[in-house]
Amino acid sequence: MEAMDGNERQPPDQSVADLAWAWQTGEMTGEQFAELARRLDDDAVLAEYVAFVSDTTALSRAVARVEDCGGHDVALPADEDPLSAGTPHPPAAGSNSSSAATDGGSLARGGGDADALLPNSLSGRGVKPWISHVVVAALACAATIAVLAVSGDRQHADAPPRGGAAAAIAPAAPDPAVYVATLTGAVDCQWASHLQTPEYGKPLEAGRRLQLNAGLAQLTFDNGAKVIVQGPAEFTVKSAAAGELRTGKLTALVPPQAVGFQVGTPTAEVVDLGTEFGLDVADGGETEVHVFTGEVVFWRKDARAAEQHMEEGIHLFEDQAAFVSATESDEELAEVRVADASKFVRRIVPRLSGDELPALPVTDQLALWLAADVLVKTDDAERVIAWRDIAAGDNQTEEDAWQHDVTSRPLLVRNALGGLPAVRFDGQSTYLVTTPLKSTEDQTLHIVFSRREAKTPVGFMRQLINYNGPPFALAGYDDSFRVLQIDDSEAPGRLWVRYFAGVEADNRIFNVGSTSTRDIVSANRPHLLTYRYATDANQSQLWLDGQLQSQDGAPPFRDYLSRKVLGRHPQQQSFFDGDLGEVLIFNGALTDEENQAVMNYLQDKYSIKSPAPLQESR
Repeated sequence: MEAMDGNERQPPDQSVADLAWAWQTGEMTGEQFAELARRLDDDAVLAEYVAFVSDTTALSRAVARVEDCGGHDVALPADEDPLSAGTPHPPAAGSNSSSAATDGGSLARGGGDADALLPNSLSGRGVKPWISHVVVAALACAATIAVLAVSGDRQHADAPPRGGAAAAIAPAAPDPAVYVATLTGAVDCQWASHLQTPEYGKPLEAGRRLQLNAGLAQLTFDNGAKVIVQGPAEFTVKSAAAGELRTGKLTALVPPQAVGFQVGTPTAEVVDLGTEFGLDVADGGETEVHVFTGEVVFWRKDARAAEQHMEEGIHLFEDQAAFVSATESDEELAEVRVADASKFVRRIVPRLSGDELPALPVTDQLALWLAADVLVKTDDAERVIAWRDIAAGDNQTEEDAWQHDVTSRPLLVRNALGGLPAVRFDGQSTYLVTTPLKSTEDQTLHIVFSRREAKTPVGFMRQLINYNGPPFALAGYDDSFRVLQIDDSEAPGRLWVRYFAGVEADNRIFNVGSTSTRDIVSANRPHLLTYRYATDANQSQLWLDGQLQSQDGAPPFRDYLSRKVLGRHPQQQSFFDGDLGEVLIFNGALTDEENQAVMNYLQDKYSIKSPAPLQESR
């Protein structure tokens, strides 16, 4: 089945459009859900349309609606993202492999009755106020990049991120081929011999059971949540936004884009509302919930708790804890206490101290900081498994850049740019993808790079970075979405920075903030590329090696969540050929003074000299 073009993406009638948009915005009643499910089951074209609606809306609702949600009746289970966490041999970004089909909970697939598609906690009974709140918050804030399967026979490459507690409340039976998390840290781990031993940097499938007899293991879920399991413990990866702790301890650090992350225990369900928390589960199932920062909500699982409407949940805030007993006694079902952080390990690898951090002069509004001379994890052949995000200033959630497939890993070169290390991309198959990262409409980027002579023709997108990582949820249908791209597709060596803003009716590509270097960038030497997009000033500007090259307007759009791809175009077989030494992304337009300070720092660090001032053409 070929993907539908923009002219075909029209609803059969207005009632269908109303149903589709009600579903995606979380304003759907149970009756509307049943009607839409019935029609999807009978109409493949309608299913394609609903999938397209989902492509163009979900990301825009992240984070902002958490404080203002509730009162809605229904939500969908999350699909999983087979590409984001990788497979043993991941398909190229943008492939439409039917082997990556998601679980049976996707609404657009049709099949089954409407009640079967509802999360179990919503099916067959009234929806309690707290559950409505979490369901909608999870839809609004989900950063789990999911792939929406259409008609059951192929992967739809433009599906939006969905997940969080909406899926985690009662996820459908997981497909063991769907990878949803990664083992990103291990200290003195002793794994049970009767279960498959996980490997560092390798993806973990939904449903994967882990029994850690001793040591510490860090799992990074595809929605960005990080969990540290403390042995002895038994933990199951349930989905890209949920896990289950049978016994033992864990801590969970949940960034804003992963709000709704859920962990179940034998006696309780715990849902994050923006927090860092710990769980301690005894062999008998007794559960302790400790909140270090932010807020969680939890409820008991037993029948007596349901009778007392415990499904509405108990909220815990910073420095609060609760004990959930394993018996249905006449005592309190949950006892609130004071949190004890000393019982838990909150960092598997200590962050760099102030003295250890590089002397970056500006860290306000910092969203991503990758430096090849600081935090890079490689395999035995010096190929990059993970390029670590440096936590500093406003950047306190590490959105690392990963590559699970050995054949697609770039190489760490120790002496590359100004005598410093760099990550080398081969122009043929190597690239990295970050975990989901929020991007604001105002942006400032600084990229230290070196390119090699192009071996490919004009029009080939040798991209340094692209803001539309798998599975490509930012569609051109909605003109408030923007996809930042940097490449030299206009002419080899002439770098072009712009926001892709959609396709016009005559199939012309529409870009905003379009800037480019004036001349060909010399090969095999370090350069600094700086780009600033400032909506208040309606100005986008591009600098090369500290010298202003060109500028354009900067119309406003809106914040969104997406993975960032380094070293390739995510949907085309085109790759960057060269080195990246440092990548800085700021979620804001730095002032002239701040911008100049960062440029001076990077130019000094990598021995990049500013050229003589350009002469204006007459």
